[in-house]
Amino acid sequence: MGVNLSNNTIHTNEEDHTDYDIRQCVEYMPYTAEVGIRGCQDSIIYDLGNIDLESTGHIIQLRMTLKNVYPGRRIALAVLLYEIDDVGNETKCGLKTINIPAHHQPLATDIELRSIRFVLPNDDYHDNAHSVSRCGKRNFIARTIAHYIDHDFEWDKNIEDAN
Repeated sequence: MGVNLSNNTIHTNEEDHTDYDIRQCVEYMPYTAEVGIRGCQDSIIYDLGNIDLESTGHIIQLRMTLKNVYPGRRIALAVLLYEIDDVGNETKCGLKTINIPAHHQPLATDIELRSIRFVLPNDDYHDNAHSVSRCGKRNFIARTIAHYIDHDFEWDKNIEDAN
């Protein structure tokens, strides 16, 4: 299905003939407060009062260790998160891409990454036949892709010119 965005409306392809107002996908915020901060202030404390719990969901925090990383090389890392329903179907939940700076230890070393977080709100507006109740068990799978960005490979143009 082709999707484009214009004037706060998601338009699907002509065959579907369905438009969705983006504001239906964003949760209505019944509590609003205007909070101001002066230009030279670093922080402010403001009491929002009593708020009813409306938005429930989960935060998944992942940790991993990249083993034997060579010194002087940056790493490109992708973490993909999928939710698995009760019949084994996967639904995409999130993607994080991270540029890990090079370390300068004398030898290859392990690099521990902490706090790779995914926010998983409960999707009340999402029509999913296999959705679970708010307190039901949810299953996820995380997949990773990692590779060096930097390398010492030099393209031999003489080989290419010989062909």
